[in-house]
Amino acid sequence: MGIKALPDTAVRALGSGQVLTDPASLIKELLDNSLDASATTISIEVSQNVLDVLQVKDNGHGIPPEDREFMAVRYCTSKIRGYEDIQDCRSLGFRGEALSSAAELAGGLVITTMVEGEKVAMACTCDRVGRITVKKPVGAMKGTTVRVTDFFKFLPVRRENAMKAAQKNLSKVRTLLQKYYLSHPTCRFSLRILAPPQKSKAAGGQAEDIVYAPSKSVSEAVMKAVGKEVVIACQWINTEPEEATDGGSEGQRIGIEAFMPKPDSDPAIICKKPQCTHFVFVDSRPVSCARGTLKQILSLYKSYLKSASPSDSAISDPFLYLNLRCPPGTYDPNIEPSKDDVMFFHADRVIESVEAVLKGLYGELRSKISAGGSGERAGKSTEILTSGFGLLLARKRDPRPGMVKPPTVPEIDEDEEEMAAQQMDMIMELDEDPAAGSTHASPGKALPVQAQEESPQKSRNRDSSVRPPMFSIADAPSPELVCPGEPNQESVPPAAPLTRTAQTPKRRPTNWGFNMSSGHDEDEDDLVLEAAEQQIRSELAEEQADEAAARDIAISNPWTTAKMNSPASTSNLPFPSAPGLAIPSSWSLTIPSLLCDSCIGHTTDDPNVPNS
Repeated sequence: MGIKALPDTAVRALGSGQVLTDPASLIKELLDNSLDASATTISIEVSQNVLDVLQVKDNGHGIPPEDREFMAVRYCTSKIRGYEDIQDCRSLGFRGEALSSAAELAGGLVITTMVEGEKVAMACTCDRVGRITVKKPVGAMKGTTVRVTDFFKFLPVRRENAMKAAQKNLSKVRTLLQKYYLSHPTCRFSLRILAPPQKSKAAGGQAEDIVYAPSKSVSEAVMKAVGKEVVIACQWINTEPEEATDGGSEGQRIGIEAFMPKPDSDPAIICKKPQCTHFVFVDSRPVSCARGTLKQILSLYKSYLKSASPSDSAISDPFLYLNLRCPPGTYDPNIEPSKDDVMFFHADRVIESVEAVLKGLYGELRSKISAGGSGERAGKSTEILTSGFGLLLARKRDPRPGMVKPPTVPEIDEDEEEMAAQQMDMIMELDEDPAAGSTHASPGKALPVQAQEESPQKSRNRDSSVRPPMFSIADAPSPELVCPGEPNQESVPPAAPLTRTAQTPKRRPTNWGFNMSSGHDEDEDDLVLEAAEQQIRSELAEEQADEAAARDIAISNPWTTAKMNSPASTSNLPFPSAPGLAIPSSWSLTIPSLLCDSCIGHTTDDPNVPNS
């Protein structure tokens, strides 16, 4: 495939998709045009899905009749006349791509405009190329109204994604309205979210209105947009522009307008969501702090605020109003297609000016390391906060890394050993079986018992407690070989008296850097013995449960169960009934179980026939 030029339709589609990425970007471009037209009242109307209807109406100076044929044509603008004008451009828009991209991506574009001196307004319908196809006089006020319908009609993938993210797009529009209101507090902004046409007011289909009235100052605008509590917690700062002293020409000055939280402000107030966030502007142009110098300024602000805050609460995305007043020709606004980023010619001066304001409000950082290297800018600071977890690790660090400290074993005195042995004797007496002892052992003979200590791994319970030593019978003959009634049985020599050597096992050393069992006492030994006694009792309960289950199996025969549950009658008795002889009711359950199958089969109810 050879190299060929793309058709004009493909070029327009590719360029328009980069300029307008979502519905909020279209609203932003239309707001820029309204503010560039010196509008003081701007009204926004959007549908619920932010796709069917998007309209921005202003009371600016309007579009003159001689310029209306080119108002939606790509790269036609009245802001600049050449690329060299961008450095000195003060308008928010300057590329001439917004209206032409909207005409390319939307299903319909209607621009209604009227200038001073006209009797009626003119509604112009544009096609996808930007040419006017229909002109219609309408009644309207001075200014311009741009109405876009069926946005992303020719980009089905983007439209589907925008439909799924309708609430997210509405949130973007609300935040965008806040930013523009704080950057131009003397203007009136309003937002109306239209109700779906199929829903009535009774069904909850009312429209939502947000209105920001004009304000006399930035603090008043912050109170209306963010809240009164934030205004009380913040302080207004306005620095006069300073002349450059290092290699700059005369007149190179930077001024700062800031509304920042006080050092003792509550983090719960200045970080309240969703209205609290950072609002940063360059010559009243809303910019993003996601990259470049502005990102460094935001990070520096957070470091100073965290250093000066007496609260231990986390400070995440605190409120900030910052407007940098830069002289013409000191930055380039043509960095991103959305025009929300700038590149400063002297970024170090901007950072130094902002850091001077932060030092005056919050003081010096507790610990600051100046960024070095040829690629770093002067004035950049990094705060190092001491962590409590780091102190804990430093406290537990071994002074000699090559040496391994041996674990310590708690010592137990002789009194504790004797007490443990006595308590174990009592437990073993409860565990002895008297019947087994009378059957297999003679009174005069005793079996030698030795104390066998388990390994440390087996002598511990699941809760890491130490079990007592387990006793085992050693060198004892089996019960089958010890039968007193057999004459040919060899006599068993008398055994030594019963001896027990109970030793309290030593606790297994832990792997911690300190001894966790150094403060044990007698109560700890009692807990160990109680755990052993509870284990023995649970084993006895399991044996009794097994015996009960065996008895239940013996009577599980269906025929036996039927005979036990059958009602008893006098005719089934093995003896003739006598007058006046009453059969107790309790016999009805016991007598049938005493009868064999032959007796039940030969009984009869006839009194004249004797029962066999």
